[in-house]
Amino acid sequence: MKEEDEKQEPEYKKEEDGTEKEEIRRQEEKQECKQQKEEQKALEVNPVKAGSKERPLVQNIHYFIKWTIISVTIGILVGLAGCVFGHGVSFATELWQEYDWTVYLMPAAGLLIVWLYQVGHEEKNRGTDLVLESVSAHKEIPIITAPLIFISSILSHMVSASAGREGAALQLGGAMGNLTGKIMRLDERDRKIAIMCGMSACFSALLTAGYLYTSL
Repeated sequence: MKEEDEKQEPEYKKEEDGTEKEEIRRQEEKQECKQQKEEQKALEVNPVKAGSKERPLVQNIHYFIKWTIISVTIGILVGLAGCVFGHGVSFATELWQEYDWTVYLMPAAGLLIVWLYQVGHEEKNRGTDLVLESVSAHKEIPIITAPLIFISSILSHMVSASAGREGAALQLGGAMGNLTGKIMRLDERDRKIAIMCGMSACFSALLTAGYLYTSL
């Protein structure tokens, strides 16, 4: 009897293992179907609501007016912030060029930037990569990213640290575009477009601000 029981135990284990594998396979299939549905929704630039009686032309006009208002709003708000950021970086650069002793403040500026990111719980912030992933994937840009990158970039240029302004502009614009999209209660697909609008607005404002600052 003991030998028969020992033979039956592996069979029960095989059945349990097979049931678990089947359950895992079903869950994976559900996740794949869910991902496919989300990708299809993301690919739809101008989705047609089920049962909608509006004609495609009317829908396109509505879509055009909607994004004209949104893009202009983001362009003005983020563009102004980008101009202030550009002038701030240019002023900080001129400051250390005139007073070269500010280079000795670099360790203190570095500690201050690290402290600010720790206070904002953004020690693992991936910078520009996070902004790009927020457009291509389902990544969230923290609101605190905008003031952190604004202050840290100006401090870095003030002490002649090797830091670019273009990547900072993309982070600043992407964070503000995401915030504007949340305030306007846009869905996830539209908020990605708002992030790209913010990136474009801040980047172009930075270049324009730098040109105007040097020409004055």
